[in-house]
Amino acid sequence: MDTTQAGATGGSCAKFEFSDKGNGKATISGGAIDRILGNKAGQYTARARVKANINTSTEPLFIVSVQDSRSPFTPFPSAKGSAETADKMFSAKNIGSAWTWVEVPFYWDGVTPIELWTGRKGGYEPDLIFWEDIVEFVVKE
Repeated sequence: MDTTQAGATGGSCAKFEFSDKGNGKATISGGAIDRILGNKAGQYTARARVKANINTSTEPLFIVSVQDSRSPFTPFPSAKGSAETADKMFSAKNIGSAWTWVEVPFYWDGVTPIELWTGRKGGYEPDLIFWEDIVEFVVKE
């Protein structure tokens, strides 16, 4: 955890830096999400509050993915019956150097084991850092 970022909720946040060994990620899975969503099928949005140390990079390196925890890298659909998946990559230019929200819509059947992972793709742009301080789920009414 990083406690150096002004405006971080509760004074600390996750820090995602360059790695030549692969992706840096934070995950939430299992009962934690089930309880938040009430084990109810429906349309939701996963949101993360993030920022980057630079705002010029156009390389999509920050990911938000809602997926089946039994089958990593198998994202849920973005809507019921959709072929579009619930994973998005964002660049530092998309995010910017001030706290902002990035979002991914998804449909959950209320049964399939669910996992949210956020983080930084490894192996690119060693000077680029992302910070994340809040992740939340929003029910589409």
